[in-house]
Amino acid sequence: MVDCRDANVGFHCLAREASVILVTGATGNVGRAAVGWLVARNHGVRAAVDDTAADAWKGRAELVRFDWSDPSTWEPALDGVESFVLVRPPAMENVGALCDLSTMAVRRGCRRVVFLSVSGADPVRWLPHRKIEEHLRLIEASWTFLRAGSFMQNLVDRHLDDIREGCLRLPAGPAKVAWVDARDVGEAAARSLLDGIWEQRTPVLTGSQALDFQEVCQELSAVAGREVRYRSCSAVGYFLRLRLRAGLPIARCLVQTLRHRSLRSGEASEVRDDLRLLLGRSPRTMLDYLREQREIL
Repeated sequence: MVDCRDANVGFHCLAREASVILVTGATGNVGRAAVGWLVARNHGVRAAVDDTAADAWKGRAELVRFDWSDPSTWEPALDGVESFVLVRPPAMENVGALCDLSTMAVRRGCRRVVFLSVSGADPVRWLPHRKIEEHLRLIEASWTFLRAGSFMQNLVDRHLDDIREGCLRLPAGPAKVAWVDARDVGEAAARSLLDGIWEQRTPVLTGSQALDFQEVCQELSAVAGREVRYRSCSAVGYFLRLRLRAGLPIARCLVQTLRHRSLRSGEASEVRDDLRLLLGRSPRTMLDYLREQREIL
């Protein structure tokens, strides 16, 4: 029984009694957008977060402390949940926890999951997202795999220092990329969770245009008011840069390097219409996103 006097559930006591939607990774770019879209439409949302004191939704969503390394936090998060958005933390290489949580969710009555996957999950067997997809196909729940393209947010989240120094170095060569805004993907995750026509489907989510990194740097230069150049580097050089300068774990350096190097195949350049159909509008453009980031570039 829910205690309505608890401030953490004060957003809607009735929401706990009715269908509850869980969003993991709720403080990330995609998860935050999914929660925001759902609470704006008065859906009962439970946001899985590290710190329940940091209420980004001002009491409109229920916050629950969640730790992938601590299974004792999983059951309270899943209590009463009928559907959930599953987001893999970028730094998590061992996908066993995500598979175990999904199995537990189904055993506790969850019947619907939307998983944030990546484009290329079908042919690239070493991707951790591929293993999660394979597991979700076997559990007794309906699923949707959102195979998202390259996020615009990664330019700022991962490469802001290079941008500020005026030179973006990546092992992608002249490849074009159909960039996508993570906020659009978060909204698409929320919509597809509620829309039955996307069950057992794997939409590929891209923006409406494909840009190579030289073109991205031209837009960066125009918005920042100074020159930002693109320099294609070797995969080894990029790996060492991530390892020595950014101090990332070896496994994450390897995955990030291979992902950027694989862009040379051209597979990430295909513009798809799935996201527009999910949203019912045109996706945000790279220029839209960069203009919003002008003050920090």
